[in-house]
Amino acid sequence: MAPEQIPHGFSNIATGQLAVTTEAQQLPDASGSKIILTALKANTIPVYVGGAGVTDETGLELEPGVPTELDVANLNMLFVIASATGASLSWAALY
Repeated sequence: MAPEQIPHGFSNIATGQLAVTTEAQQLPDASGSKIILTALKANTIPVYVGGAGVTDETGLELEPGVPTELDVANLNMLFVIASATGASLSWAALY
C-alpha cells in the first residue's frame, strides 16, 4: 500500500515504527478500527504480539515482511516482545 493510499472505508491513517526488546512493551496510543502490524523484512529475530503479559512463548509470531491485520479499537491494546534485541516492527492504524 503506497503511503498516500488509504483503503476504501477509512478516512485517515497513523503510522510508526518501534524497536522491539526482550521486555513486553505496549504499542502507542492510536485509535483505529483496523490495525496492521509488520515485522520488518530485515529482522533475524522473531517478533510476537499479544495482550498484556505477552511472552515469546504465548504471543502470535509475526513473519518478517508479512502484514498482519487486527481489528482492535486502539493500538495500545497490544504488546510486543522478542526473544532478543535487534528486531523492529512497523504499524498502521486505519480509521
